[in-house]
Amino acid sequence: MLSSDMKLILVVGGTGGVGKLISREIIRLFGPGSLIVGDYKMERAEKFAGSLEGQVVSRYVDVHDRESISKALKEIHAVIVAARQKDPIVQSICMEHQVPCLDITAYPEFVAKVQALNSQALSSQTPLIMMAGLFPGLSGIMAKEAAQRLDQVSSIDVGLMQSTQGSVGATGLADMLDWFSQPVIFRKEGKQHFMPGFSMKRSFIYPDIFGEQKQRLVSFHEASVVSEKLAVSDVNYWTSFDQASFNLLLSFLKKTGFLKLFHFQTTRMKLGKMLNFIKSAAKPKSETIAVTVEVSGRKEGTPHDSQISIIGPSDYGATAMSAVAMTKLLLQKRVTCKGVCFPLEVFPLDLLVETMDCNDIKLLY
Repeated sequence: MLSSDMKLILVVGGTGGVGKLISREIIRLFGPGSLIVGDYKMERAEKFAGSLEGQVVSRYVDVHDRESISKALKEIHAVIVAARQKDPIVQSICMEHQVPCLDITAYPEFVAKVQALNSQALSSQTPLIMMAGLFPGLSGIMAKEAAQRLDQVSSIDVGLMQSTQGSVGATGLADMLDWFSQPVIFRKEGKQHFMPGFSMKRSFIYPDIFGEQKQRLVSFHEASVVSEKLAVSDVNYWTSFDQASFNLLLSFLKKTGFLKLFHFQTTRMKLGKMLNFIKSAAKPKSETIAVTVEVSGRKEGTPHDSQISIIGPSDYGATAMSAVAMTKLLLQKRVTCKGVCFPLEVFPLDLLVETMDCNDIKLLY
């Protein structure tokens, strides 16, 4: 029997790289009794659940099987999706049960499929929050906060400094390099220019741990979301790794056409494992990452810039913290989401970081 204040949170894909961190973050913010580890391999789910503190429960969840999802949602108060879906079946079942669903997926094709469910989500009064992680997610919230500090905004540039030692795994690296290989839109003075991915450079000023860094323009879908929601035409997203040699390697692979191979399922995982081995060959010292938002515009009639940075312990770690903190605020009814939403439409920056309650997260204005 559940106590009235106990919340059950199902993590779909709970044994994956980011899923495990989300699971541990739920234990930290809610307690072990709130975590339900969802996976289509029960032996794997039970083994992971057994390795955690407290009596953590696991449930069978196959994202292709509607019945398994429906059964897994019994008495569940919220779902965090950390597994890739072709179609938003989890979201559809969540609407049937009126269970809030947060998804960290950033692929625009899938995001569009979820957005098509907006009228159904509104009718069922079910929050469906997309791109609910660090980058995208928290990065968009930072962009909104920085933009609101100016009277007029002319441009927004968002940068992610990644750690070469980051333990994102082969899947995460393959996803990232697939984005690097794609053409990207450079938005400048209201015009759109199509550029090769990971080719155009821009300097960012990061906190002292990184300092000034050259970053490359990349096709991140959140740039379009921020542009639309904030009504700012010039929004660009950039990234690089903290080791110049690895950036040069990626640039070489891009120029030779090698990165295009990450777009094909038959080759992406093998190549992802190979490059992941190369980048993590040295003994990991730190996985520290940072996100910086630089906004230009006018304040009180004069040109003005606004900047916000955040430092986190790792890419996946900060993604897990963001997703679970968003879930907590939603369950506490301290924020409101109607239908399909993006994090920047729901969560105030200071409140979200406060809810993370972690000394490893540092927000700098």
